[in-house]
Amino acid sequence: MMPVETKTKIHEDSKKLVYQDSDVKKAMDLIRDRGYVTRADFNQMDDADWAAGFDQKIEAAFLKVEGEDPYIYFEQFDFKGGDIDSIIFDMDQVGTRDHALDLLAGAHSPTGLLIIDLIRRLLTCASNYSVIIWMIY
Repeated sequence: MMPVETKTKIHEDSKKLVYQDSDVKKAMDLIRDRGYVTRADFNQMDDADWAAGFDQKIEAAFLKVEGEDPYIYFEQFDFKGGDIDSIIFDMDQVGTRDHALDLLAGAHSPTGLLIIDLIRRLLTCASNYSVIIWMIY
């Protein structure tokens, strides 16, 4: 007996995802330069399926380049308010998922990275305890 498809089933693979060679090249250059790309670089990354496919295209392109073997990683992070954003990064350059989140926060909100960095600096320095208390009030 042949399987029957129902008309109510949504096919994710029916979505036409298009990737330009120029975008893949630009992403490779940005990853070589700073270690990551986000929606700030490619608006299409607001679509999680497109971003995941773009990650695969970037990885495949790097595999074709002799002498380059970056550890390309695709991650999505949830932000306050329900926003989900994507980042494609070279783990060798970025180092950790936490750092990738910081970089994405900076791209997600221009002041986001500055605030995160300021809080981390304040918390790592015990002599700034009074400054932290002052900021709370």
